[in-house]
Amino acid sequence: MHGELPKLEGLSCEAMYCQSFVANGALVDNANVTYARFAGKWHRLAIDFPAFFWRVTDQETPGFAVETEGWNYPLADVGAEAEVVGQQLLALVVSSSAESATVEFAFPGGRTVRIRGTLEGTNYSVI
Repeated sequence: MHGELPKLEGLSCEAMYCQSFVANGALVDNANVTYARFAGKWHRLAIDFPAFFWRVTDQETPGFAVETEGWNYPLADVGAEAEVVGQQLLALVVSSSAESATVEFAFPGGRTVRIRGTLEGTNYSVI
């Protein structure tokens, strides 16, 4: 872990976005970087398997493109997709194995946003 795991349990999720990485029109990662806002602070999570990178930042980073390279970094509103905006975070679980590094944001009603990094890339899922 690079940076410190924040104490977010009990706080309300104000926003959550995942920044994808698209190269030459093909999706590589749908969670290249995750931005989550709790208690007015933006938290930036990146997984470069097997390492976790976590830091507090002043603001979310908008989607952008590097047109000369054919790269695009669009944002997905995962908080709205998962219906967790305004919901209290019940647990923040970090785990790793020989195959993956995972961060799970668990909310009421069994709703979980999972960010999972592997050698093939980093992706989110709503479960």
